[in-house]
Amino acid sequence: MPRGARVRCRHDRGAGASLSHPQGRREERDFVRDVEHDTCLRRRAPHFWLSDGRSLYDAFGAGCTLMRFDATVDIEALRAAAASRQVPLRVLDLGGEKVPEAYKHKLVLCRDDQHVAWRSNVVPRDATALVDRLRGVKADQTP
Repeated sequence: MPRGARVRCRHDRGAGASLSHPQGRREERDFVRDVEHDTCLRRRAPHFWLSDGRSLYDAFGAGCTLMRFDATVDIEALRAAAASRQVPLRVLDLGGEKVPEAYKHKLVLCRDDQHVAWRSNVVPRDATALVDRLRGVKADQTP
């Protein structure tokens, strides 16, 4: 799978060249840039196809989706924290899929808009604090 996409942009030379061409001729330059996909926070999760043929994005649910790339990682504390705060949490156990290299963590938590909210190899000790942060609640505002 390619590491990124190639983006091609075309820009005219000179100020206002794209609006008027007094000499009747346009000179153009191409700019080609590689776009790297990654799982940085607040970026859209890199797409891939699931082993059952569905799009990753189609498998995301309402609320948050936790992608678990290693089924041996214990996520029960995170499930319990989400349930205690009434945050919908769907878990996708992904083992047989051909996953992009961008996924370097065992756990990637995405918001319902398909953007990465958190990533790690283990659930934090205070999973409730993580869920509260996802909800936008500051530490001193928790119920």
